[in-house]
Amino acid sequence: MLAIPMLGLAYLTANITLEKLNIVRQMNILQEFSEITIKSSLLIHELQKERGLSAGLISSNRDKLYPILQQQRIKTDIARQELSKFLTNSTTTNISSKFQTIFKLLKTIETNRHLIDKFEISLKQQLHYYSGMIAILLNNINHIPQSIDINKLNNKMEAYSYLLQAKEMAGIERATLYP
Repeated sequence: MLAIPMLGLAYLTANITLEKLNIVRQMNILQEFSEITIKSSLLIHELQKERGLSAGLISSNRDKLYPILQQQRIKTDIARQELSKFLTNSTTTNISSKFQTIFKLLKTIETNRHLIDKFEISLKQQLHYYSGMIAILLNNINHIPQSIDINKLNNKMEAYSYLLQAKEMAGIERATLYP
């Protein structure tokens, strides 16, 4: 007689425990995705500033921008290293693998910087280079909300992604209107 209620209680306990474990798993994933998004958006911001300063240097041929650009490059490199370090230690392999393309492209940044310093690259080519990297990072961030099962959080992540895209569009306008 007690067996049926005990089985029911065991089932409910197991069901509630599994639901809570799923929530904990989702929160851990969300925490990692949040860190990836923060570090990616910082790198995007630093690349946008470097793009703008590089555009200013190329279009104005002014050496006074060069020291500011050098400082910005250091900030960009720090942001790149922070994202790379975090992704290396990341447990979410499907997201980490999406960033391989950007890190391959970022390996060519020194060559691009050298061309900018020597004025051997056009403004259009320079803008295309930086905008391409930023677009890949934004695309990677856009994939993150698809991995979250909690609708409310998913919507907020998508909204943040759209904000970053709008910021990029404004940055492109600013960079092309610099001269």
